[in-house]
Amino acid sequence: MSDSRPVRAVGGVVVLGLDPGLARLGYGGIESDGRRDHCVTYGVLTTPVGPLGPRLVVLRAELQRLIALHHPDRIVVEQLFFSKNVKTATAVGEARGVILLTCTEAGVETIEVSPQQVKQSVSGFVGYISMFVPYP
Repeated sequence: MSDSRPVRAVGGVVVLGLDPGLARLGYGGIESDGRRDHCVTYGVLTTPVGPLGPRLVVLRAELQRLIALHHPDRIVVEQLFFSKNVKTATAVGEARGVILLTCTEAGVETIEVSPQQVKQSVSGFVGYISMFVPYP
């Protein structure tokens, strides 16, 4: 993670959104003063290929740095979408556990949302955005 942008550019609430994954965790942060929104950060946290334990440690450390850098008032975490690949679903579930633990330890209000809620909030309509932002 090499993000060093200033925080609180518009003096509002900072919300950090997380799309959980073990190999890649997508994130985006916005700041809003209620009238206008400002993107403060976005990117992907990655973990090296290897045993699960060390990857979860890397994920936690990177997320701690992201939280410390942007001081979010709220973190939104996407819930796990059912996967036919049990191995992948289990790994992502374990990553989500580390994510929720890290956010809770940081004292940040954490909200979990479904993939459908994410799509609807982006487009206002789940069916339309599904053509452009497919489910995993």
